[in-house]
Amino acid sequence: GVYDISKGYVVDTTGWQRNSAKTAFCSSFLAGFFMTVTVSPFDRVRTALMNQPTDAKLYDGMTDCLVKTVRNEGILSLWKGF
Repeated sequence: GVYDISKGYVVDTTGWQRNSAKTAFCSSFLAGFFMTVTVSPFDRVRTALMNQPTDAKLYDGMTDCLVKTVRNEGILSLWKGF
């Protein structure tokens, strides 16, 4: 997974041992960061869909919500709360 790939990069770049605490910390940080960066836009759109009023439908689906969010709030709004 992402952690294993990150760990390989950390070991190759720094020369640290694979089983050291600092390797685990840096690998975990990198993996968490990249997972958050990639998952946040989908979570933002899902949250907007779930929070729309039941009596007035704002979005017609995930793609419509994504387009309207980017159009109205800008591309960086997909990482709001990051």
